[in-house]
Amino acid sequence: MNIEVIDSIICRADKKLIPYIVPCLKYQKTFWKKRQYRKVSVTKSAYFIHKGSGRFLTGLLPRVLTHLDANRIKVSVQYSEQYSEYSKRDNLLVTNPPRLDKIIFRPDQKQLIQNCYEHKRGVIFAPTRFGKTVVALGFMSMFPKAKVLFLCDTLDIIDQTVEELKKFNFKDIVKLGRGVKDWQGSGIVVSTIQTFSKFKVEDYCDYFDMTITDEAHHCTGGWNSNRQVVDGQYGMVLSHNLSPIKLGFTATLPTEKEKILSLEGLIGPVIGEMTPQESVELEITMKPKIELIPVPYKMSISQYRKYKDLYEHGVVHNRIRNKLIAKLTKDRIKQGITVLIMVKEIQHGLNIQELAKRIFGIDIEFVRGETDTGTRLSVKNAFIKKKLKAVISTSVWREGINLPSLGCVINALGGKSEIQTLQSVGRSLTKIEGKDCAEIIDFLDPYTYLSSHTIERLQMYVKNGWL
Repeated sequence: MNIEVIDSIICRADKKLIPYIVPCLKYQKTFWKKRQYRKVSVTKSAYFIHKGSGRFLTGLLPRVLTHLDANRIKVSVQYSEQYSEYSKRDNLLVTNPPRLDKIIFRPDQKQLIQNCYEHKRGVIFAPTRFGKTVVALGFMSMFPKAKVLFLCDTLDIIDQTVEELKKFNFKDIVKLGRGVKDWQGSGIVVSTIQTFSKFKVEDYCDYFDMTITDEAHHCTGGWNSNRQVVDGQYGMVLSHNLSPIKLGFTATLPTEKEKILSLEGLIGPVIGEMTPQESVELEITMKPKIELIPVPYKMSISQYRKYKDLYEHGVVHNRIRNKLIAKLTKDRIKQGITVLIMVKEIQHGLNIQELAKRIFGIDIEFVRGETDTGTRLSVKNAFIKKKLKAVISTSVWREGINLPSLGCVINALGGKSEIQTLQSVGRSLTKIEGKDCAEIIDFLDPYTYLSSHTIERLQMYVKNGWL
């Protein structure tokens, strides 16, 4: 029985193999159906394989082969002529060992680069501030002729990535967005997924030799086996992109089966990892000091029953809590420690900003989606140089932003998302000379829902060896 690798997107299994493959590509999906008076949830089995044709995403091939081997089912893998020819293009020839100017790769970075070379596709899982960009660019340096697509999730990460590429003397770089749309003929294209997903598939399907996805945990969505694509912007682009080399980098991995299968299918399995504990032991990143601040209980807030109302009154407009945040910020500033305050809602940031100014006399910059690029960049540079002591930010600075001198993150937004929490607090973990601490301040909220979310965040801290 055979599995044919048609291209870097789709494989096809013999019909006799399909029943054996189905169990390992099965997941549970919840749908909402409208009834006469309300919507009800219905959970059904779904699959990352088309059970009629046997087609599935090529990134899932290692999972499928492992499953078949465990069940003692013999199978041979064949590669289509189209795929074989595409993978042998001159642009994919290695002409250099990994090299970046003024960078001496650590042994762990060398190993991850080697893993990328051996597997050609998959996910590198390493903690925030580990140096994943150095690994990605080190690997790219081995293929100087390759046409590379570098996908990011935000404009800030794009700007930072282009800055790093130029610092290490990569050439022929195009940064898409802000009116720039022409990229045909370019060697390295850096773009947000939001911008790149607007291009026609025929313009890019066979153009790139290598696709690198930053913050790869966003590559998730349900598999539409009839259209043979994954839902969402990443799914649409990556399931039409024939790059033989596909790599993703992330500090957080999904835990739901559907999202795991989606990430593997679009990019590949985890091919290299380092845990936060290992990173601290090797003195690559710092072990944060966690400080838990109890929030005083107010009967007027506890009367609310819906999560939305509790979050609004217990977090966003909770004057006592916001005053605590402002005071903690002032205390850290007095100690010469820079502070990043993470919020979810703009009004929450404005409330903290106003209290800090009026009661404690401190000015705090607020970076959010509507903040223009020039302002963001000037705030970031001033913050890194410690000319600016405190910044409030929404999700625009949650992921990928390099703030090496940052000393304290105040997790003002709460929530229970592991990805959101780890990405937010991870901003402070960079280990640099002269930096004495990496502090995370979190809150023990006493209200329904908010308190259970606090417990889930504490479990994340414990799991990562921080408590």
